[in-house]
Amino acid sequence: MNKRLIVAIIALLMPLTVLRAQRFITIFDPEVNQPLRGVSVGIDYNKADTTNVYGQVFIPAKFDTLFIKKTGYVALRIPRKYVEDSIPMIRDYHHIGEVVVYAERSKELENAVHRWVKEDKTEMELRHPITGIGFNMSDLFNRRQRRDRKHAKKMKAIFEQLDEQDNDPIVQSYRRALRNKQIKR
Repeated sequence: MNKRLIVAIIALLMPLTVLRAQRFITIFDPEVNQPLRGVSVGIDYNKADTTNVYGQVFIPAKFDTLFIKKTGYVALRIPRKYVEDSIPMIRDYHHIGEVVVYAERSKELENAVHRWVKEDKTEMELRHPITGIGFNMSDLFNRRQRRDRKHAKKMKAIFEQLDEQDNDPIVQSYRRALRNKQIKR
Protein backbone atom coordinates (compact mmCIF):
# COMPACT_ATOMS: atom_id res chain seq x y z
CA MET A 1 0.00 0.00 0.00
CA ASN A 2 2.85 2.37 0.74
CA LYS A 3 4.34 1.59 -2.66
CA ARG A 4 1.08 2.51 -4.35
CA LEU A 5 0.92 5.80 -2.44
CA ILE A 6 4.51 6.67 -3.40
CA VAL A 7 3.86 5.83 -7.05
CA ALA A 8 0.71 7.99 -7.03
CA ILE A 9 2.56 10.94 -5.49
CA ILE A 10 5.39 10.63 -8.02
CA ALA A 11 2.86 10.42 -10.85
CA LEU A 12 1.18 13.59 -9.60
CA LEU A 13 4.44 15.50 -9.11
CA MET A 14 5.98 14.42 -12.43
CA PRO A 15 4.08 16.97 -14.58
CA LEU A 16 5.15 19.76 -12.22
CA THR A 17 8.81 18.91 -12.76
CA VAL A 18 8.26 18.76 -16.51
CA LEU A 19 6.60 22.20 -16.44
CA ARG A 20 9.45 23.62 -14.42
CA ALA A 21 11.94 22.27 -16.93
CA GLN A 22 10.16 24.17 -19.71
CA ARG A 23 9.53 27.77 -20.55
CA PHE A 24 7.50 29.38 -23.27
CA ILE A 25 8.63 31.90 -25.85
CA THR A 26 6.59 34.20 -28.07
CA ILE A 27 7.39 34.58 -31.76
CA PHE A 28 6.06 37.68 -33.51
CA ASP A 29 6.25 39.75 -36.70
CA PRO A 30 7.80 43.14 -35.80
CA GLU A 31 6.40 44.90 -38.90
CA VAL A 32 2.78 44.41 -37.85
CA ASN A 33 3.54 43.73 -34.18
CA GLN A 34 1.40 40.56 -34.24
CA PRO A 35 2.18 37.06 -32.93
CA LEU A 36 2.88 34.42 -35.58
CA ARG A 37 0.81 31.25 -35.63
CA GLY A 38 2.13 27.95 -37.03
CA VAL A 39 5.84 28.71 -36.76
CA SER A 40 7.89 25.51 -36.69
CA VAL A 41 10.29 25.43 -33.73
CA GLY A 42 13.05 22.84 -33.60
CA ILE A 43 15.50 22.10 -30.85
CA ASP A 44 18.93 20.66 -31.67
CA TYR A 45 17.89 19.50 -35.19
CA ASN A 46 14.69 17.87 -33.87
CA LYS A 47 11.24 19.30 -34.53
CA ALA A 48 9.73 20.25 -31.21
CA ASP A 49 6.43 22.02 -31.78
CA THR A 50 4.59 24.80 -33.60
CA THR A 51 3.35 28.06 -32.15
CA ASN A 52 -0.26 28.48 -31.08
CA VAL A 53 -2.67 31.34 -31.87
CA TYR A 54 -0.79 33.64 -29.50
CA GLY A 55 2.59 32.86 -31.11
CA GLN A 56 3.68 30.91 -28.02
CA VAL A 57 5.48 27.60 -27.81
CA PHE A 58 7.04 25.66 -24.94
CA ILE A 59 10.74 24.89 -25.17
CA PRO A 60 12.90 22.90 -22.75
CA ALA A 61 15.17 24.73 -20.36
CA LYS A 62 18.28 22.88 -21.58
CA PHE A 63 19.19 22.77 -25.25
CA ASP A 64 22.02 23.91 -27.52
CA THR A 65 20.38 25.57 -30.54
CA LEU A 66 16.87 26.72 -31.39
CA PHE A 67 15.72 26.50 -35.04
CA ILE A 68 12.74 28.62 -36.07
CA LYS A 69 11.19 28.66 -39.53
CA LYS A 70 7.99 29.66 -41.31
CA THR A 71 7.22 30.02 -45.00
CA GLY A 72 7.66 33.62 -46.10
CA TYR A 73 10.01 34.48 -43.22
CA VAL A 74 13.77 34.29 -42.78
CA ALA A 75 14.68 31.10 -40.92
CA LEU A 76 16.48 31.60 -37.61
CA ARG A 77 19.13 29.56 -35.83
CA ILE A 78 19.67 30.88 -32.31
CA PRO A 79 22.13 29.53 -29.71
CA ARG A 80 20.63 29.00 -26.23
CA LYS A 81 22.43 31.95 -24.64
CA TYR A 82 20.72 34.37 -27.08
CA VAL A 83 17.18 32.99 -26.78
CA GLU A 84 14.86 35.51 -25.15
CA ASP A 85 11.17 35.39 -24.23
CA SER A 86 10.12 37.24 -27.42
CA ILE A 87 11.69 36.49 -30.79
CA PRO A 88 10.95 38.63 -33.87
CA MET A 89 10.84 37.02 -37.32
CA ILE A 90 11.55 39.15 -40.39
CA ARG A 91 9.69 38.62 -43.68
CA ASP A 92 11.63 37.18 -46.61
CA TYR A 93 10.57 39.32 -49.56
CA HIS A 94 12.59 37.29 -52.06
CA HIS A 95 10.62 34.13 -51.34
CA ILE A 96 7.73 32.99 -53.48
CA GLY A 97 5.63 30.67 -51.40
CA GLU A 98 2.93 29.57 -53.80
CA VAL A 99 1.76 30.47 -57.29
CA VAL A 100 -1.90 29.98 -58.17
CA VAL A 101 -3.21 30.34 -61.73
CA TYR A 102 -6.88 31.16 -62.24
CA ALA A 103 -8.72 30.97 -65.55
CA GLU A 104 -12.24 31.82 -66.60
CA ARG A 105 -12.50 28.96 -69.04
CA SER A 106 -10.50 25.78 -69.02
CA LYS A 107 -10.12 25.99 -72.83
CA GLU A 108 -8.33 29.34 -72.52
CA LEU A 109 -5.95 27.92 -69.94
CA GLU A 110 -5.33 24.87 -72.08
CA ASN A 111 -4.55 27.04 -75.12
CA ALA A 112 -2.27 29.28 -73.06
CA VAL A 113 -0.33 26.31 -71.70
CA HIS A 114 -0.06 24.87 -75.22
CA ARG A 115 1.26 28.24 -76.48
CA TRP A 116 3.76 28.48 -73.57
CA VAL A 117 5.08 25.02 -74.34
CA LYS A 118 5.56 25.95 -78.00
CA GLU A 119 7.30 29.23 -77.10
CA ASP A 120 9.53 27.45 -74.61
CA LYS A 121 10.50 24.87 -77.24
CA THR A 122 11.32 27.62 -79.74
CA GLU A 123 13.36 29.52 -77.15
CA MET A 124 15.24 26.36 -76.21
CA GLU A 125 16.02 25.69 -79.87
CA LEU A 126 17.30 29.26 -80.31
CA ARG A 127 19.51 29.05 -77.23
CA HIS A 128 20.84 25.58 -78.06
CA PRO A 129 20.91 25.22 -81.84
CA ILE A 130 21.58 21.81 -83.28
CA THR A 131 24.57 21.90 -85.57
CA GLY A 132 24.38 20.02 -88.81
CA ILE A 133 21.46 19.33 -91.08
CA GLY A 134 18.02 19.26 -89.57
CA PHE A 135 15.10 17.58 -91.27
CA ASN A 136 11.50 17.38 -90.16
CA MET A 137 9.08 15.39 -92.31
CA SER A 138 6.06 17.37 -91.10
CA ASP A 139 7.58 20.59 -92.51
CA LEU A 140 7.08 19.21 -96.00
CA PHE A 141 3.31 19.19 -95.53
CA ASN A 142 2.98 22.47 -93.66
CA ARG A 143 1.49 24.99 -96.15
CA ARG A 144 1.91 27.99 -93.88
CA GLN A 145 5.60 27.31 -93.34
CA ARG A 146 6.18 26.87 -97.10
CA ARG A 147 4.34 30.13 -97.80
CA ASP A 148 6.34 31.96 -95.11
CA ARG A 149 9.63 30.68 -96.55
CA LYS A 150 8.54 31.79 -100.03
CA HIS A 151 7.66 35.30 -98.75
CA ALA A 152 10.94 35.52 -96.85
CA LYS A 153 12.89 34.70 -100.04
CA LYS A 154 10.97 37.41 -101.96
CA MET A 155 11.62 40.00 -99.24
CA LYS A 156 15.31 39.09 -99.11
CA ALA A 157 15.58 39.55 -102.89
CA ILE A 158 13.82 42.93 -102.68
CA PHE A 159 16.11 44.17 -99.89
CA GLU A 160 19.20 42.97 -101.76
CA GLN A 161 18.01 44.82 -104.86
CA LEU A 162 17.41 48.01 -102.86
CA ASP A 163 20.86 47.73 -101.31
CA GLU A 164 22.49 47.33 -104.74
CA GLN A 165 20.66 50.29 -106.29
CA ASP A 166 20.78 52.43 -103.18
CA ASN A 167 17.05 53.01 -103.79
CA ASP A 168 15.80 52.38 -100.29
CA PRO A 169 12.93 54.87 -99.79
CA ILE A 170 13.50 55.08 -96.03
CA VAL A 171 17.18 55.87 -96.44
CA GLN A 172 16.37 58.41 -99.16
CA SER A 173 13.80 60.22 -96.99
CA TYR A 174 16.30 60.23 -94.10
CA ARG A 175 18.95 61.79 -96.34
CA ARG A 176 16.45 64.40 -97.60
CA ALA A 177 15.56 65.31 -94.02
CA LEU A 178 19.24 65.74 -93.17
CA ARG A 179 19.81 67.93 -96.22
CA ASN A 180 16.77 70.10 -95.38
CA LYS A 181 17.99 70.46 -91.84
CA GLN A 182 21.43 71.58 -93.00
CA ILE A 183 19.95 74.06 -95.46
CA LYS A 184 17.78 75.67 -92.76
CA ARG A 185 20.80 76.28 -90.54
